[in-house]
Amino acid sequence: MLALNVRGQLSRGVAELAQAAAGQDVLVFTETWLGEGQQAPDIAGFRAVQYNRPRALLSGQARGGLACYFRNELFAHVTHISGDATNSFAVLKVSKDVGFDQDLYLVVCYVPPMQSNSISMATRGIWAQLQQNVTSAIVDGLCCVWATLTPGQGT
Repeated sequence: MLALNVRGQLSRGVAELAQAAAGQDVLVFTETWLGEGQQAPDIAGFRAVQYNRPRALLSGQARGGLACYFRNELFAHVTHISGDATNSFAVLKVSKDVGFDQDLYLVVCYVPPMQSNSISMATRGIWAQLQQNVTSAIVDGLCCVWATLTPGQGT
C-alpha cells in the first residue's frame, strides 16, 4: 500500500504518482483538491473510489478530499462501509474472498487544521464519529488505518 498526501497533485496530473504505484495493490491519497463533481484521474491498472469535499463546506478553492485506488483485480471486492458528510474519512472493506483469512478494513482519514479557512468547522466532531466507525471495523476484521493529521490535532 502506498499512502501519500498529494497536496492537489491529482488535479494536475498523475504521471509521477503512476510511477510510484508500481508493485502496489492499494493507493491512498489525501488532499486530492478535487472539486465536487470532478473525477479522480485514471491510473493504469487501478480503479478509484473518491471522496471530494462538498462544495457547501468550502469557503475558498477546493481543498481536502480522499481517493483510494485499488488494483483492477481487487476493485470488485471493495465495499464502502461508512464515512461522514464532510468526506473527511471513509471506511472501506476488502472482502476476504480475494484470499485473506479475514476481511480487511481500510480507514482513510484527513482532518484539516482547526484554523483552516478552506473548510467550515463542520469537522469538529469528526474524532468521535471516526472512533465509532473504526471501533466497528476492528470488531469485524483486520483493520489498516491511514490518517493524515495536522500537528497539534488528535484526541
